[in-house]
Amino acid sequence: MMNFMKGMICMKLIIKFIVALMIIALIIKILGLAMLIAPIIGLIYLFSNHERFKSYSNLKKGAIATALLVIAFIGAGITFGTGSTHNSQVATSVDSKQSADTSAKQQEQQRLKEEQEKKDTEEKVKKQAEENAKNTAKDTETQSHSNDPSNSNTSSDHGSIKGNINSKGEKIYHVPGGAFYDKTDAEEWFNTEAEAQAAGYRKSKR
Repeated sequence: MMNFMKGMICMKLIIKFIVALMIIALIIKILGLAMLIAPIIGLIYLFSNHERFKSYSNLKKGAIATALLVIAFIGAGITFGTGSTHNSQVATSVDSKQSADTSAKQQEQQRLKEEQEKKDTEEKVKKQAEENAKNTAKDTETQSHSNDPSNSNTSSDHGSIKGNINSKGEKIYHVPGGAFYDKTDAEEWFNTEAEAQAAGYRKSKR
């Protein structure tokens, strides 16, 4: 009867020990130290409770139970470690995918920006070319106009009297020897004053 009672006490202690180790393993699994701490706890337990295992039979049972628990906790540590490694790999994969997506988005934005800058540059070059062409055409027209004999101040083909319209819109003709004759650009030429007057021009006062 005494041996039975001792056996029950031993079983209760072992159950308590198992529960304690499970709780401890759950706590320390985050730190990944289950495989290291479980054997140490088992040895500490055996030495601290040596009074309960004075008989060889009880000590043997306690040692076997401790060894089994150590093996179980080593397996649990490997399992949890594998799970943690898998979770870490999944997290790394997700981070890598997000990083790749971000990099692709940045490259797309950079490409669009470069295309817009290229388009703006082409438009500026086109506008500059059009403006240069207009200026060239204007210069050519001016030069052609200045080289036109009909705009010459000479009176070889158009008479000697210059007809000019001033800023007020007044038609005034200038005869050779007048004060403003040489300074005036002729818009029309006349052979006689009568022709100028017939065209609506008046004689310059000087």
